[in-house]
Amino acid sequence: MNELIKKQDYHTYFDDISKFFEDDLVEIEVIGLKLGDQVEADYIALKGITYEKKADELYLYLDDGLEHVIRNPVEVYVDEGEFGLNEIVIKCAHGHLHLVKFKHAIAVKK
Repeated sequence: MNELIKKQDYHTYFDDISKFFEDDLVEIEVIGLKLGDQVEADYIALKGITYEKKADELYLYLDDGLEHVIRNPVEVYVDEGEFGLNEIVIKCAHGHLHLVKFKHAIAVKK
């Protein structure tokens, strides 16, 4: 089931779900008309996600000190299935879609 996360809830939502990450593997894919389809991370351990309201940036912290930054996120949808969180879809102000796909569903408690 896809659920829209309201912008005013980004910081709390991502801080809350990050507590459940235990080096869970993610693929990060960016899709855009000018970009095409780009894989930014191919099943790398996700350490955490945070939203910085002042900068209006979403940070995905990955293994080996890597990070993926999404500037000006305008829409965030989460796909939670029977076994937990499967995917996060973020649309930025440039119209790009950032797909964060978990290799295995993450059980998160809200």
